[in-house]
Amino acid sequence: MTDLEEKKEKILQSILVKITRVEAPFAPKAQLGDYEIHRWKWFEKQRATEAATIEIDRQQGIVKWDIAVYYLHMLFYSVKKVPAALSWSQEFIQTELDPDVGDILTQSALKLNAPTKEEKRTFLGRLSSGTVIHGLTSTGPAEPSESSQKKED
Repeated sequence: MTDLEEKKEKILQSILVKITRVEAPFAPKAQLGDYEIHRWKWFEKQRATEAATIEIDRQQGIVKWDIAVYYLHMLFYSVKKVPAALSWSQEFIQTELDPDVGDILTQSALKLNAPTKEEKRTFLGRLSSGTVIHGLTSTGPAEPSESSQKKED
């Protein structure tokens, strides 16, 4: 691995975020300061997805994805360093985290943890065809594919 590749790999693994009164004008002083956000591990991502998935209709495979719960878990697992005055927990994130601070941390965490272009393409392609993905299916009728149209002819 070259030095450049090593640097890229390190950059992709964590982000340092400094939150000041400029970015979060109404945040409590204790929430201002330095945060370190890491790329989450595979199991953490699975747990976040599982926690955020709400079953609507088991027989039809219809689920709802609660984005707030997903982000809660993403922040809980990804934020590794916080200002000294904070006690980082899921309860803190749910009940005390300032919305400006939370938005900044979420956007930063998404830079490391958002689905790749390939994952999005695969997910959206399968979702529109009604194929089950990790227990998720589309909630609406699938558009007919070219191959299914040819079978009907």
